[in-house]
Amino acid sequence: MPKYIFKLCLLAGMLCSMSGLKAQNQKILTQKITIKLEQVRLSEALKLLEIQANCSFVYSNQLLKTDRKVSKSYQNKDLSFVLRDLFNGYTLNFREENDQLYIHGIKQGNQSG
Repeated sequence: MPKYIFKLCLLAGMLCSMSGLKAQNQKILTQKITIKLEQVRLSEALKLLEIQANCSFVYSNQLLKTDRKVSKSYQNKDLSFVLRDLFNGYTLNFREENDQLYIHGIKQGNQSG
């Protein structure tokens, strides 16, 4: 096999595996969530969501206020929708890495959360 064909095949294989990895990692945010939350602390709601989504959330309690109580109900919604709704008033950014979801939030209207 000529050397350049081998290199093209190697490059194609690397690109395919990288795109598959990215698609695999983005599965966390698109997982469908069905949950009913009644007067639970946001921190407890996040723990329940972690169990249902089979992942871990990484976030700062100082930036995302998780001590308030919430009452919400979601039926077959993407995890990203649920998180954005629970943190209404925050601009959220997500980064997925393996089975961890890093959540960074900035309170709208403020420079820091």
